[in-house]
Amino acid sequence: MSDAELTPFPGMNREPSHVKRPLTSPAGERANGQATGCPTATNSFQRHAIYTRLALPTREIACAVLRRRAKSVRWSAMDYVALQEKIGRIDGVEAARVVTENGRVDEIHVLARRNKAPKQLVRDVQSLGQALFGIDIDRRVVSVVQLADADFDGGIRPALVDVSEAIEGAKAEVTVTLRWQDNLLLGTAAGAAAAATRPRQIAEATLEAIRQAIHDSDALAIISMDVANLGSRKIAVAQVVLVTEAGERMLIGSAYADDDETKAVVRAVLDALNRLLPDLKVS
Repeated sequence: MSDAELTPFPGMNREPSHVKRPLTSPAGERANGQATGCPTATNSFQRHAIYTRLALPTREIACAVLRRRAKSVRWSAMDYVALQEKIGRIDGVEAARVVTENGRVDEIHVLARRNKAPKQLVRDVQSLGQALFGIDIDRRVVSVVQLADADFDGGIRPALVDVSEAIEGAKAEVTVTLRWQDNLLLGTAAGAAAAATRPRQIAEATLEAIRQAIHDSDALAIISMDVANLGSRKIAVAQVVLVTEAGERMLIGSAYADDDETKAVVRAVLDALNRLLPDLKVS
């Protein structure tokens, strides 16, 4: 019987079922972690595959093996924290939680507003994972819950209750009261009774109130607090730095200060932090 009779299909491999061969490119070069046409391959993957009689061409096998192994790359805990924080910064997302199992992404939960379709939010999460972290996120592990804007005022974020000031001679003490879910948080800051330093004292008191409800390992500080004119409007602008295990982040928030400058300062600080606070809060 001729070779042609034993090989009725052009793509059929005539070697025994369990013969191992190195994965090579069409040019004959060994695929050192990157098969031609397989952008998701990395250097850490195994470079051999087991062929069968009906095996696909070498290049297609290389792509299939390397892509499958790319999805199982393990991450450190810090990588997951960074991914979670980045997802929380997507437009419309109010909070995010990444659940891992055996060093892999198992679930991603997203709480968002209704300004974007759920499918678009899932695509945004996938694009972010690929662009910033080089991973393929399966759309089936991403779950999205959307709430109306009014629902986000019901305790997910801290709300301003009151700002009071006590002046004694040349010194002043500011007290800021916030309500976060069922808890009242009080923060105080003292300093000179000067108009120039008053916005910063209010901002410091706001952070002191927030610190009572977040993890001790997370640190917050005011970089700058200004009330300035923007066109015909007065606006409060807060710059805040947040330091977590994932690193250092510079945040900015603003609020119109036409009616009440004192409350606008508090709202500007909260505006800088609101998207991240649900993840920082001690449960």
